[in-house]
Amino acid sequence: MSRGIGVEISDHRVRVAVVEHSAKRVRLISFHEEPVAHDDKKTYEDVVSESLKTAMTQVKARGRLAASLDSGDAIVRELSLPFKSPEQIQKTYRFELESLIHNHSIEDLVCDYFTIGESEKGANILAAAVPRKIVQERLRMFQKAGLDPAWLDLDVAALFNAISHVGAVDTDEPFLIVYGTSRFTKIILIEKRRPRSLRTIRFSFPTPDQAEHEQQERKKNREWKSQELDHPVPIVILSEGDSAKFADLDLEQRASLMEILSKEIARFLLANAAAATPSHILLTGEYEVEEAAQMLEAGTQLPVKRLDILGRLEHAFAPEQAQTAAHRAPVAIGLALKAAETDELGLDFRRHEFSYSKKYDTIKTTALVTLELVIVFLAAVALHFYHFRTPPVRDAYDQMLQHQAALYKDATGEAVAPEEAYPKLVAKRQELEARLGGGDHPIDRSAADMDNQFFQALAQLQAGPPQLGGKDLYCLIDSLKVSQTTTQGNESIQVEIQAVTASIEWGDALLKKVKSTAPFSESGWSCEIDRYVPTKDDMYQFTLRMKKSSRAS
Repeated sequence: MSRGIGVEISDHRVRVAVVEHSAKRVRLISFHEEPVAHDDKKTYEDVVSESLKTAMTQVKARGRLAASLDSGDAIVRELSLPFKSPEQIQKTYRFELESLIHNHSIEDLVCDYFTIGESEKGANILAAAVPRKIVQERLRMFQKAGLDPAWLDLDVAALFNAISHVGAVDTDEPFLIVYGTSRFTKIILIEKRRPRSLRTIRFSFPTPDQAEHEQQERKKNREWKSQELDHPVPIVILSEGDSAKFADLDLEQRASLMEILSKEIARFLLANAAAATPSHILLTGEYEVEEAAQMLEAGTQLPVKRLDILGRLEHAFAPEQAQTAAHRAPVAIGLALKAAETDELGLDFRRHEFSYSKKYDTIKTTALVTLELVIVFLAAVALHFYHFRTPPVRDAYDQMLQHQAALYKDATGEAVAPEEAYPKLVAKRQELEARLGGGDHPIDRSAADMDNQFFQALAQLQAGPPQLGGKDLYCLIDSLKVSQTTTQGNESIQVEIQAVTASIEWGDALLKKVKSTAPFSESGWSCEIDRYVPTKDDMYQFTLRMKKSSRAS
């Protein structure tokens, strides 16, 4: 069972959702909303960081974390490319995107994309670019709170992730998602179960003070018949103040807001030339109340549905708590699902320059991975000499100990005796794992770990029968190659072993041991020996391949 934490940050709120994801179910186990208390004496980063700390203390959860970026800060463009390969798209889409962005240099933007459709001619993608300074600012907020998100995603992508997971994207017909926040309103066109286009408009509810002021102005106007208004007063909010609730507005204010929103939706649809008229509008966020849905339906002439996400997701909230949180939680839930390895679109603005890696105090991840590879090489050397050719294994062993001591000093700054280096580093790593909740570090998910797992399987052969196929145990590893592909939509890891064995039976026994050793025993892995080739000295040469692929959109 995996656990994911999602954090949505807006101007006035920090929302945190925690989900548990198993093969059979997804359960929302915690949700908390913490206000951001603005203080003229503190920077915005500082006050958000304090709210983050408080919110994380309230949910009392550990696990991988995904955080949001506001789509209002992103530049989104649709691109048509003459190829479908993820590798080719990854290499070229930034150059195509650059020609469509005029107020930023592409070097100052962090970009990512997802595929929205394919044809015989190529692929259509939706590319998003976020200014680098905004990404840096968001990461600093988390750093000040002692947190490090593994992913940064757009709030609208996280919203779609949540809506899709709970089954609300249930038709190939086009429909709209309207998500209201305290600063922006986001409109998303869904076609064939994928986001086709999106628009973010600077439009929201008025603040309580603005609502009161507007009511007083209308009251004064009615007292002067010559100035009596015969139309709704538009309310388009440009302030940074927290908004009022829809129910707190009077009828004229509510009608005015929904009239303006209806016109914006009409403009959005006209600009996008959807394949067909949207079947309905899915309303969520600040507008998720029955009266708003009715007014919007009257204004757009489209059926309007409200998204009751907690009514579709297992949770432990009391009914009144669920009702309060339902319209505020979808983005945070979508982010938590992403952190729990359920992600529809695969956007991540932490690629490349801002690539995520766990911080292990003074322990350097590169040194750890290098050390793992050294240990693997030592295992190969030891197996080769000890089992089959005896000395000079001692010289090779001493050389490896010296190399480990040098790596430990490079990683920690501390000089130790060669024989103490590896035990000390293992102890240090275990200590830091316990502090971080265990299990979530780069090596456990790295190619180097695949090497170790293979040699564990090889070592287990010693506990088996002394002979197979009439021959003693002999397995000489000529080469070991581990490769990883991390291109979006074509992720894979492959371990390829070229070896010589005394008999075909020993090779088959090794394959059987590999298949029963984690992670190769887990779902998705394929393990096979392609063929055995007899050698001149009555041995058999073979290639063993272990591969896992994950094809995502």
